[in-house]
Amino acid sequence: MVRPALTASLRRLLVVSAALLLPAVALAQAPALQTDLHYPMARLRITPFVGWATGVTREEGWHYSDGTGAAYRDNVDMSLAGGPAAGVLAHLAWRGPFSLLGGLTYVDRGDAEFAINGGENWVFTGSSNVLVKAGMGMELSGTDDLTVRRLGAGVFVAPFYMLELPQEIASIPDSDLFDAAHHFGLNFGVTGELPFAADRLAVQLGFEDYLTMWGEGALQRLPDWFRNGGEANPTEVDAEVSHQWLVRAGLSFRFQ
Repeated sequence: MVRPALTASLRRLLVVSAALLLPAVALAQAPALQTDLHYPMARLRITPFVGWATGVTREEGWHYSDGTGAAYRDNVDMSLAGGPAAGVLAHLAWRGPFSLLGGLTYVDRGDAEFAINGGENWVFTGSSNVLVKAGMGMELSGTDDLTVRRLGAGVFVAPFYMLELPQEIASIPDSDLFDAAHHFGLNFGVTGELPFAADRLAVQLGFEDYLTMWGEGALQRLPDWFRNGGEANPTEVDAEVSHQWLVRAGLSFRFQ
């Protein structure tokens, strides 16, 4: 059964996609610009996009003790659902093939599930994630074949900040489980561009990874609530670095 929130998110992405394509149709009718035989690097590129964030499995260790002081560790597999994404990227030409870049991405993930020590799955809640990044990109020199086809390609790397906003569960009122969480990491990936409309626009495809270092202080809220440990018997959590993969497609507005 599809969640209403997820259905609404997909509808919003369709509206955004239509809004991106309408300017492309108009600019395609504009007078042609003078260009050479090669795909030029624009001074500024603004790229709204839509995409899909794949599911993530986060490996956690829950450390706690009982009333007698005995120490325990639970191995937990936290499975975060995939979800639709939307955002905008900006590239500003800097030196030679290098550019400065910034980006804002919104991801709506479905309900998460977790299993303790390989046992049964427990369903938790989904989250809305806002990711902000700033870093550097590099355009790749094309082969003769790429030049003939006027394709562009690039790579990029950028540190990022992620704001996680868990979706509240009505049956669990007034809980810090649903407070915002803060995470950091490194984003990198590749892009490909196909220009049109006399190089005013380009269709851009991207594949990227948000290598995420999770805020472990925020992660301990779930085991504390699940175990009912409270402040007298809190849980410490360690979490492995995770890969958050994102595939996207957008329309790049290019300003010479």
